[in-house]
Amino acid sequence: MCGRALTRSLRLCLGWLGGAEMKEWYVRRSGGDAGPFTESRLRKLLSEGMIEPGTRVRRGGDGEWQAVASVISIGARKKKADDADEDDSSDADDVNRRRIVLAAAGCAISAIVVVGLLLMPGREDKPADEKNAPAVAQPATLKPLMPEVPSRRPTSAIASSSPKPAPVSEPLEPSRSAPAVRTDRETTKPAAMAAPLAQLVTRPPVAELPAQPAPAADDDKPKEIKDTDLTRMFERLNLELTPEGGQRFLADLRKKYALTDKQEARLAAEEPRWNERKEKGLVRLGNRWVKPDVQNAAADKAKRLVSQATPLLRIGGFKEAINFLQEASDADGNSIEADFKLGLLGSTEWALLDAVNAEKHFKEVLRRSPDNVPALNNLAVAELKQRKHSQAIKHLSLAAALAPRCQEVSQNLGRSLFLDGQNRINLNADDERACAVVYSTLIAEGKGKEADVSKGFLLMNILLPKSERENPGSDPDRGQDLILTGSGSGFAVAPNLVLTNRHVAEHDVLGTADEIRIAVSIKGQPVRRLKGMVVALSDEADLALVKFDALDARPLPLREAEGRLGEEVAIVGFPRPDALGDDLKFVRGSINSVRPDELLFDCIANQGNSGGPVLLAGGEVVSVYTFVKTVGDEVETKHGGGVPSTLARRFVQKHAPVLPAAADQAGRDWPTMIEDVRDAIFKIEVYHSAGSPALQAAFARVAASKKNARFLEDRTCVSCGGRSVLPCPGKCIKGGVQRTWTEQQPGVIFGRSVMVPKVMTRVDPCTACAGRGGVDCPLCIQGVDKALIFR
Repeated sequence: MCGRALTRSLRLCLGWLGGAEMKEWYVRRSGGDAGPFTESRLRKLLSEGMIEPGTRVRRGGDGEWQAVASVISIGARKKKADDADEDDSSDADDVNRRRIVLAAAGCAISAIVVVGLLLMPGREDKPADEKNAPAVAQPATLKPLMPEVPSRRPTSAIASSSPKPAPVSEPLEPSRSAPAVRTDRETTKPAAMAAPLAQLVTRPPVAELPAQPAPAADDDKPKEIKDTDLTRMFERLNLELTPEGGQRFLADLRKKYALTDKQEARLAAEEPRWNERKEKGLVRLGNRWVKPDVQNAAADKAKRLVSQATPLLRIGGFKEAINFLQEASDADGNSIEADFKLGLLGSTEWALLDAVNAEKHFKEVLRRSPDNVPALNNLAVAELKQRKHSQAIKHLSLAAALAPRCQEVSQNLGRSLFLDGQNRINLNADDERACAVVYSTLIAEGKGKEADVSKGFLLMNILLPKSERENPGSDPDRGQDLILTGSGSGFAVAPNLVLTNRHVAEHDVLGTADEIRIAVSIKGQPVRRLKGMVVALSDEADLALVKFDALDARPLPLREAEGRLGEEVAIVGFPRPDALGDDLKFVRGSINSVRPDELLFDCIANQGNSGGPVLLAGGEVVSVYTFVKTVGDEVETKHGGGVPSTLARRFVQKHAPVLPAAADQAGRDWPTMIEDVRDAIFKIEVYHSAGSPALQAAFARVAASKKNARFLEDRTCVSCGGRSVLPCPGKCIKGGVQRTWTEQQPGVIFGRSVMVPKVMTRVDPCTACAGRGGVDCPLCIQGVDKALIFR
């Protein structure tokens, strides 16, 4: 009796142990579930790239589907310098797991034997405490190696259906901005975010930032840089067009980073090449260094070819135009116009939809102009159509970092989350989390509007660098769409004139701004948006003048005398609107260095203060804030700096001979002074023109036949990538399924007649797709998303 009980207990224990070892997992595939697999096998499949981190798996036949990353520890073990490869690590994990199981089995068997002996006949005379021996404790359930991945549904307030966009007033951003969408559920926003700027008649109080003295020495010391980051820096170095630019780049690297001996050796090896190029007078043309006349000839040839393609684009002759554009790209390795237009042609349903070619050309644009936000945005859209989700989210995140107020980027991030929630694209857990963080941050901080799910992905128009914008060729194809490219501060110095920094009004890559905008906020009146043009750039100092015909603001007086050491000042402007908000801010300090061409202050401001006034207590402008300067060798300190009012006054008087005189306003406190001058200080937004009238004309010719089509809206179905066909669920090969069987056929072996088995093969038409190799996509019409056609 006791022996049978012992045997049954042992069998149950071993059965439990076997179940603990044999964890059956099933993997979701398009043609059906695959499995079962053990956890160690899943880990190996993941390490070999056979499955992705976002692939859905479930435990057992009726378990809940979840991402494999939630059950497999990805990168959880700390890697040492001499780690073995992943396969060996996986095998070692299996060996360790078996050892643990065997040890647990031994302990359990020993405990059961002891219990059995205690219960055997003849042991009833033992004391009660021995007869009531404690039961063997059950092993604790292991916690997951990674925290549970949250639901795949996005957390943003995007409607689950496709509502019509709510009418809104004219947006503050350029006309290309999309209207906000009314969602099915109410969302709460701060009043300043919910109401248009033109409807606000009350102004927020001026925020006084704490004084920012010179930081500690440790904060100012050059930082270390990894070898991989330095390699990326060298990739940027190779994009410099002139030897002088390369020499400046190397000098900045030495100043900014604490280089190791090995890294310093790499820089030292680079310097002779740039010095030699300068001595020979060479400039860069693609990957070659040539004489300037060779570069100019290549640029002229490319412009002629682009000009030949322009009339063909206007009439819709896309295939013929592509030949000229491709030849132009090959001729001038510095130009981006031809490749950008080729990328747009491959991205639009009304032209030549080809996501593979679009991706190739936008990557070429980024190789020549790495921080081109329109190219980053458009490249991401091409990648999404090819199911390259990780790369697309990476490029959209980078575009959001470079241009946080770009509505196209916000729309594409939000639409990606919306389609992921509908299971039409499959973002893995990391990509979904990264996309949600960037998108929700943009919306929460008021940098973008919520995605309109009744629209597709938004493409951005071509934005050319300074060299191509200012020398357009014989038949320029230049549009008038405006893209926000920067911001800063400025202040009124004369009727209709605002003074700011040259580096605010003139972009290093794009050149002088095509339009400057300011928001005029006068107490008790609605906010007005004014548009202005740059009328003067100083060659002596970092100064620029912008003219606004409708501006009516009391100018601030520029001090005629030089600043004095120790005078108390306030830096006023609009620093970091993306992080600190759009209201006026100031910091206080004093002048601690006076030089003919610059003043230094013992307080510093942030990016966005550039071009703003540095005020004295009486309301006079003593300097135009311009830069942060690092001084010192062993112990470095940072100081705010600016152009003295004497230089600024001389520059402004060339265009406005009569300037306002300073009023005697001594004795006022700082809050009173700031309130008196705030109406003359503005946040400046910088815009550059973009677009291609030729492509817009081509779209206009075919727009009538493309129902609800829009010029830069990509309505491609992401489920099929615009091909209108989905892969065959039967997993056939080009519509055929190979059948294999064995037949016995007569044969001769060593002169004797025998029946010999012979393997026979035959390709039958696939019944799942009727031999077509695919099935029709039910979500689109000729590659266009049905939801976007019938909106």
